[in-house]
Amino acid sequence: MIERLFGELGALGLTGREVADALWLAAHMRVDHRPAPAPAVRYGVYEPDLATMPRPADLARALRPLRDGRATAATPRDGEVLAPGGRGLLPPVDAPRRDHRTELVLVVDTGESMDVWRPVARALRTMLGQLGAFGAVRVWTVDSDQRAGGDPPVLGTGAGARGRRPGEVVTPSGRQLVLVLSDCVGAAWRSGAMARLLARWGRSQPTAIVQMLPQRLWRRTALRLTRVRWRCGSPPGTPNDRLVWQDRADARQPGGVPVPVLEFQPRWFGSWATVVSGEGTGWAHGVAYVIGSDDLAEAREEPGAEDGPADPARDAPSASERVLAFLASASPEALSLAGYLAAAPLSLPTMRLVQREMAPHTQTGHLAEFLLSGLILRVSDTPDRAEYDFRPGVRDILLARLTRTEAMRVLGVVSDALSSQRPGLAPARPTGEEAGPGSRARVSQTVLRSVVRPLPVRTPDTARVAESPSTGRPPPLPHRPPRSPAVWGAVPGRNPDFTGRRSTLEELRGALHVGGSPLPFTLFGMGGVGKTQLAIEYAHRHAHDYDLVWWVPAQQPATVRASLTELAHRLGLAGPDDAGEPWSRALAALRRGEPHARWLLVFDNAGQPGELGELMPQGSGHLIVTSRNPVWALQSGAVDVGTLTVEESVTLLHRLLRGRRRLSDADAERMAEAAGWLPIALVQAARWRAMTGMPIEEHLRRFDDLLPSMLSDDLPAGYPVRLYATWQMAIDRLREEDPSAVALLELCSMFAPEPIPLALLSGGGARGLPGPYAPLLGDAAAFNVALRRLGRFALVRIDTDRETVEVHRLIQTIVRRKEALPELRRVNVGHAAHLLLHRYAPEDPADPAGWGRFKDIQPHLLPSEVYDCHLPEVRHLVVLQMRYLAAGGDRRSARELAELARQRWTGLYGDDDPGQRAVREYLAMREGAR
Repeated sequence: MIERLFGELGALGLTGREVADALWLAAHMRVDHRPAPAPAVRYGVYEPDLATMPRPADLARALRPLRDGRATAATPRDGEVLAPGGRGLLPPVDAPRRDHRTELVLVVDTGESMDVWRPVARALRTMLGQLGAFGAVRVWTVDSDQRAGGDPPVLGTGAGARGRRPGEVVTPSGRQLVLVLSDCVGAAWRSGAMARLLARWGRSQPTAIVQMLPQRLWRRTALRLTRVRWRCGSPPGTPNDRLVWQDRADARQPGGVPVPVLEFQPRWFGSWATVVSGEGTGWAHGVAYVIGSDDLAEAREEPGAEDGPADPARDAPSASERVLAFLASASPEALSLAGYLAAAPLSLPTMRLVQREMAPHTQTGHLAEFLLSGLILRVSDTPDRAEYDFRPGVRDILLARLTRTEAMRVLGVVSDALSSQRPGLAPARPTGEEAGPGSRARVSQTVLRSVVRPLPVRTPDTARVAESPSTGRPPPLPHRPPRSPAVWGAVPGRNPDFTGRRSTLEELRGALHVGGSPLPFTLFGMGGVGKTQLAIEYAHRHAHDYDLVWWVPAQQPATVRASLTELAHRLGLAGPDDAGEPWSRALAALRRGEPHARWLLVFDNAGQPGELGELMPQGSGHLIVTSRNPVWALQSGAVDVGTLTVEESVTLLHRLLRGRRRLSDADAERMAEAAGWLPIALVQAARWRAMTGMPIEEHLRRFDDLLPSMLSDDLPAGYPVRLYATWQMAIDRLREEDPSAVALLELCSMFAPEPIPLALLSGGGARGLPGPYAPLLGDAAAFNVALRRLGRFALVRIDTDRETVEVHRLIQTIVRRKEALPELRRVNVGHAAHLLLHRYAPEDPADPAGWGRFKDIQPHLLPSEVYDCHLPEVRHLVVLQMRYLAAGGDRRSARELAELARQRWTGLYGDDDPGQRAVREYLAMREGAR
């Protein structure tokens, strides 16, 4: 029995400390063995599943620094003490006194906007009491719906007593942590009353806000948020105003009381726990509400109060304007949910029912987004029986977005759920309200009226909708999303095998939508972890959020300017020479939001931040940067993209290997471990097995045999040696079966790790090439066979839509190391690359018809070392590229290329050399133009 217990615990991945804590907690619980009651039913609809809750095990791991810390719990007072319990768990009990534990004070916002979060808040406070991380959990409430003024918000205890003073929340010992659960949208948050309360608590003990809304909605709250980093290692329990922290934008520590803001995810709790427990070292990134002197003013006027009382009839937006504003800012999930809810009475249980049946892919955050949209009003004052109704005219507009089938299905779902319950479970209404505008009967009439009459024609126009003079009601708005961006530039094709990374994608979307900050969000990490693939997936997944999506190769300033120049031409921004260079006009258009305010730019594979300073776009759009350089993380919001998790790695291998080649979970995990959990290596390992069918034991044995040969000085440090062995096995196999495929891989490795046009390799420029390249590239069938072999072993990435091939920089490193490519052969392969680039270039750089080819050449010009070639015709390519850049308006890049050529060629060739003369003349002309 004991052996079986240990086996089960080991399978769960629990540490010895976690097992000991679980046994201690079980020994001190009072267990009620009576059958659990049936789930509570309200309004005839079951309570929702709490899908947004983190797993207890994940939350316990995140809070481990607090459990292991040295703070001592104070004796609970006035608040509610919670221990394991709740629906489906053990019932609440009195928590035993644990002097070495910290006390948690949980302050729950009970404002109107928190209605949708009440089940989550109840479950969270139960879970926190269950984890054993705190000596006691005391619950308080705060009503954030008070209007502007100097009085503090109304505080209450978890037991229901109200009118308590702020000082009662804090114990004299100060051995407490305060967590405020809120969405931060109530009037007290906007008036400054909550800021004064938080500042008072933050000067006594660690205080933080648990933001219930997802990050993408934080911009709608009353908080002005700052991206910060916290110094770890402060004494346990250090109050907020004594923490060491920095604004990540400028590395300074402004004045004020910083209050950490935590998303409702374990990793956010983990960073906060590390800081306040004093257990960590270094810095921890986070977000803070910095409460300064302006926030602490005794009373803050509501916007517009100085203009006197508003006239509701004059100032209120029309129904059309409200829906248009919602269309412009809402997520696609919230948009679809709003349409379905237009066909239902708006009580919270009914809304959750419709959400579950009609939009199961949506979450509580999407329902909260709808509730904060301004489209509805609360029409009941009882929190547990909250009911809402649409503002006049809004329901009709949203119903017009539904098909007849959808509207009738929603109506049927609600009717079946309510009629199937006992009569007493239906919501009680006072006499005369059953026919009110939000009642079930009236909603049914409205829905039926909308589906039996012809639906208005939907047009693509999404501008302001005027009210119809014949009906007095606004006509329906068109169904906008999903739609393709008006401008879509050079975004690589979507990876059909993209796996995992859900939390990173959600974090990325949330960060980009916080406050509209012009700072970029950076995906950084070592090569091969999938930074570019993440950016590609985000661009495709959220394309409907933008009117312009543009992909910028950012490894060189010149390639950035070339891409922005092309964008300027695409937007019709070309102008006279004195109007500035086209790339600068493109940046100015992005900054103004003209002609597109909703834009997304991706700067892929960026180098040093200082090199791209003037090229970084500003404005209302979004900017994603991918880079191996961690310096970017100090200048912007960032996420360190790590390797895949065990589960994600196994899932990816199962997706790639099917049928007879499929691996068991255990063997897939062994293969993933050997590949270092890197996506690029996992794909290659899967392709290897798919091509060879080699048993896993033989596969791993070959890994080990190759390791000694991979200990080379010219391989990048920081990567597992097994990673390089993964590719070397495939290259060695191909060298035996098809040497021409390896020759093609060596040739492609001489270019930049960027897309290479297939037309450049096989477009008729093969004549006279050295080595095997003339017959290989001159024979279309042989070229295609070699290319397919490389693709099957995942040594190249072939984009059939863009007709390009690309070799990852890590694979290039394996191919070009001195043991694999001796110097003489490397010179010959490089010479072949130079000739192919030269023959691909058009003869007239001033002809816009050929600019596409020059743009293809630009990223490969410097990495292939064309300027060091001694052939006059190849050096002429540098001159042609210089003239193309100048003709296109990118004079800065043209001058930089000319100066580099002059530096390289001076002293090697005579003054009469055509290349030398062309460079001198261009530079002299530019100097004269200054």
